[in-house]
Amino acid sequence: MSTKTINQPAVDIVLPANTNIFLTIFIGYAQMGASQVQFAGDPAPIAKGTITHLALGNSNSLKGKTLEILSKVLESNTATMNYIVTHDFSDGTPAHFTTSGAFAASGDILIWNTTYNFK
Repeated sequence: MSTKTINQPAVDIVLPANTNIFLTIFIGYAQMGASQVQFAGDPAPIAKGTITHLALGNSNSLKGKTLEILSKVLESNTATMNYIVTHDFSDGTPAHFTTSGAFAASGDILIWNTTYNFK
């Protein structure tokens, strides 16, 4: 069993004015996974586990903040060695961020560290 870590460079997301922003994280190919979502500088995460339509707040209050996401995927599907993880922000530009690839061996782990700056 090995671990593959992807440290994505920070990405800027432009938000429209006065809009509620939501985050959904998709882990595909029937692999097992979970994520941790936290604003930079905050002492605790705002969510952990399966992230579905997580309310991040109003765009006016989010501008200038940085969101950190750690997603982990465990290769557990014997039918495929592939992985895909998508971070989907409602109303952000850009709104969708994806990493995909293939595990080297059954039981391998993917760690995807991402940082998003709201503008």
